Amino acid sequence: MTAAHPPALVSCYFGNTTWPRQAAVLRLSAARQCPDWQIEITELPPPTMQQGTRTGDTANTQKLEHWAHRVEYAADGEELLCIDADTVIVRSLDAIWAQPFDLAYTTKPLVRGGFPFNSGVVFLRVNPVTRWFMSKWAAENRELYYRDRKRHNDLRTTYGGMNQAALGSLLEQRVFQASGMRVLELPCAEWNCEDSGWATFDPDVTRVLHVKAALRSTVLGPPTMPNPVTLRAATYWKALDREARGVEARAS
Repeated sequence: MTAAHPPALVSCYFGNTTWPRQAAVLRLSAARQCPDWQIEITELPPPTMQQGTRTGDTANTQKLEHWAHRVEYAADGEELLCIDADTVIVRSLDAIWAQPFDLAYTTKPLVRGGFPFNSGVVFLRVNPVTRWFMSKWAAENRELYYRDRKRHNDLRTTYGGMNQAALGSLLEQRVFQASGMRVLELPCAEWNCEDSGWATFDPDVTRVLHVKAALRSTVLGPPTMPNPVTLRAATYWKALDREARGVEARAS
């Protein structure tokens, strides 16, 4: 590693519903696949809802504030992965640091009606420009969440979600180009296997599995008929979940 500090995985979750269980799977998988990394998975207080907002938008707003705060106070040269808590580290992530970038995020093949990227996995090297960008992203998110819900709803149709809508807004403003930041696009299939990649999930290819939407319902909801799209990914997550719960039971 070239950085003075080991790379850090930065994530957070809320101590309600199924989030602690998902965070436990992330923690187990990260310790196994990234043994030399610093693992920072933080439990936050339940988010305070604003009237007329979605629960997910509130949680994602607080999550992005957590990420931006961590970057703001990081040392120059630190290598950070800001990642959603509903993820699993499937293979080593060390190869990412051999690539030249300031910030890397995950993009998807363009499909009619689909979103162009998923912002739940962001790698960055801390420096003045990435600190500025994370602050800018959080500020744009706050603007859409608290003050401009109409624009947020318009952006949501193209980019999805809360943080993704804010990032899409910055992309439309050409913030990457104006900042001079070195930006790397990573394929979701390998670095953030979400709904567009579940059907072809392969532990020999995928490095990060994202357990969201239909996959989350499959692994955490009531038993249903097997879904061929999510079956392999769900089987992989459930095995880790059983292991994580066994670890917790032995520790208690």
